[in-house]
Amino acid sequence: MTYDCHVERREAQPILGIQAEMTTPEEFGPKVGAAYGRLYAYAGAKGATPGMPMMIVRDMGPPMLLEIAIAVTPETPGDGDILASALPAGDVVTTLHIGPYDTIGAAYEAVFAYAGQHGRQPAGAPYETYLTDPDTEPDPAKYRSEVCLPVA
Repeated sequence: MTYDCHVERREAQPILGIQAEMTTPEEFGPKVGAAYGRLYAYAGAKGATPGMPMMIVRDMGPPMLLEIAIAVTPETPGDGDILASALPAGDVVTTLHIGPYDTIGAAYEAVFAYAGQHGRQPAGAPYETYLTDPDTEPDPAKYRSEVCLPVA
C-alpha cells in the first residue's frame, strides 16, 4: 500500500487510557478488548462523551508498552490504572492505513520516513486512531486507521 502523508496542526485532545505491556501478538486481542470495555464504561459513568478508540505507542520494547486509549470530552479525571492525560497540541505527520491491523506497521514506517525527509523530528509518542468499528465491518481489508507522529 502507498501512503499519502502530510502534516496537520492539532489541538490538544483529552484522553483516558490504560497502559499494557505486550510481549506476543496473541496478547493483543484479549488485553485491548478488555481495556476498551473498561474505558468506555468509565467514561460513561463519569458523564464524558467518548470518541474513537486509539492506541499510543509509549515504548517499542521489548516488551512493547502501549496505552490503550479513547478521546473524551470534556477532560475527565482518571482513577487507579485508568490514566487521564492529553494528546498535546502541535503538528503531526499523519496518514491513512486501510487494511488489517497486523499490517499497520508500514504506515508507521511511512510517517517516520516522511518526517525525516521533510526535516521534522519526532516530538512525542506515535499513535493510531481506529476509524472503523470491527463490530460493524467484518472485513479487515476495509478497516481504516489513522496513524500520527507528533513532530517538531
